[in-house]
Amino acid sequence: NDLEKNLCLRYMNLYEYEGKRLFAESGIAIPKGKTLFSFEEADSAYQELGSPQVVLKAQVLSGKRGKAGAIRFCSDRESVIKEAATLFSMSVNGQQVVAVHMEEKLAIASETYLSVVWDTNKKQPLLVYSSHGGMDIEDVEDGDIIKIPLDVRERTLSAGLPAEIASIAEALYHC
Repeated sequence: NDLEKNLCLRYMNLYEYEGKRLFAESGIAIPKGKTLFSFEEADSAYQELGSPQVVLKAQVLSGKRGKAGAIRFCSDRESVIKEAATLFSMSVNGQQVVAVHMEEKLAIASETYLSVVWDTNKKQPLLVYSSHGGMDIEDVEDGDIIKIPLDVRERTLSAGLPAEIASIAEALYHC
């Protein structure tokens, strides 16, 4: 609803499933998924998703979920139900799990990192890109990260990004 959307956008503390919903609305491809708000929903969501290999991700406002054991890979109905129950009973980095996002497991050829963040020093958005993406972006060498200040008056990016990333960056910026 509009109130929920306005609150999310105002504070920008989004759970992964909320961010992915915004990505989809902006034309950014996301994996097929379902969000569970109780472990009792796991069985029907797994059947509805229709993908034999799935990933269950605890929804907390914290990073390092994988290292905390809050991301689980499942390949059958029984493991989905068991792991969903386990995730809902967890506390991750001091936070109770509020939901579990289930999505189809994808074969990942490579990972990149792309974000738009607010540069508090320059008081403007900053596009951040690295071909060394995935987990632990904060450990990537500065020379392997491209940072492009964005002018909020511009409606398009004129960044020197790889062609396969440029259209996603454009959609992310508008999102």
